[in-house]
Amino acid sequence: MSDETNIDPKVFGEMVHRICELRPPESQWANLMEQTLVDEDADVELTDGLHRRVSEHTQRGIEYVDEQASGSDVEQQYDELYVTAEFDQGEIAGYIDHLIVRPDAYQIVDYKTGAVAPEELEADAEYYQNQMKAYAIALHQQETDRSVRVSLVFTDIDEVWETEWSPTDIESMTETLRRDLLTRIQ
Repeated sequence: MSDETNIDPKVFGEMVHRICELRPPESQWANLMEQTLVDEDADVELTDGLHRRVSEHTQRGIEYVDEQASGSDVEQQYDELYVTAEFDQGEIAGYIDHLIVRPDAYQIVDYKTGAVAPEELEADAEYYQNQMKAYAIALHQQETDRSVRVSLVFTDIDEVWETEWSPTDIESMTETLRRDLLTRIQ
């Protein structure tokens, strides 16, 4: 068995994501963590330290979502929502970690569980921009009147990076992506 500090970041992230998605009582988190290690074929023992780390990240993600969803204007919420942005040249698909639907906006909440220093936050957010733009385009194709808010929850440092795109911004992103796709397939 490998030491918990050497856990594959993908496996660690999967543990956090599963608990945030399923939201079992905290007394069942360890069972879900163990099951995730088995499902991911990880050669890691669920030590007290690993359990504590996963729990801390999970609590940060859940607390953020609960805070954002506490308003009375929330129409719907979805976990692990599969979305597809369709283009003449093909489609881009993915899973939104958590989506909050309000009358005027979609709010995408994406958990980022990797290690990041506060001074790297902007660069990390920039790295995920294309992923978030694809999600925004997919949502915009379903409902063109809503803006899209994006919240990247960096669970390692308990920080959130946010932005918002208007329907006009998203239409512009769609055209840019459509042109980029055309360029790549010609």
